[in-house]
Amino acid sequence: MHPLPCRLPRWTPLALALVASACASPGPAGTGSGAVTVSRVELSLAQAGLVAGEPNRVMVRAFDEAGARIPTSGLPEAIWRSDDYEVADIDQDGHVVGRLAGVTTVRLDMGGALGSLRVVVTAGAPTRTELEIAPAPAMVGDTVQISAVMYDAYGNRTTATQHVRCICPNGDGPLGRWVFGVPTSTFVARQRGSVTFQAVVPQFAAEHQLLPLAQAVLAIHRAPHPTHTPSR
Repeated sequence: MHPLPCRLPRWTPLALALVASACASPGPAGTGSGAVTVSRVELSLAQAGLVAGEPNRVMVRAFDEAGARIPTSGLPEAIWRSDDYEVADIDQDGHVVGRLAGVTTVRLDMGGALGSLRVVVTAGAPTRTELEIAPAPAMVGDTVQISAVMYDAYGNRTTATQHVRCICPNGDGPLGRWVFGVPTSTFVARQRGSVTFQAVVPQFAAEHQLLPLAQAVLAIHRAPHPTHTPSR
């Protein structure tokens, strides 16, 4: 018995075109001959202001050579960087977080189109309190200034204040005179010894604002006697 002859299918030009179209692998978006060229970009923050520790995002508006805005789906890959990562950190999705209070610039390269945005980082919510005392130690007769200073989680000095109290008699006392003030109180040293100061939360503060108290001790020394130089 003779084997039957093998017949190859006859392909019409239309069928060949359909097969070629189905087998072709689509290229990545924005890389074909009809890809839109980004001519200009505009940057802005999603939320006004950049507070240390609070996330934000840089929004992008891209335009073609004719000035028409390009849809987000048609944008090429973006490359982000910060001039100072200690002030503000930014990832490759445009998410930015402030660190240290200050000013820096975040920059974007989108297919050769360059954009920049100046950002100002401000201190975040206070998390700790410290007492600043000057001069310390003090001499008898010195006028000492005491302030309660509040810092955020990144060590930025905030504008928030706390009251300072002296663990000593109000007004005139044996060690000196205490004068309450906000944000700075004063103490006039009169006698050798030590005085304790505390940072306290004002009575009208809400419960969520209660922070650990800070405490410091001021040492008061006797002023040195002037050196007597005998006359000749």
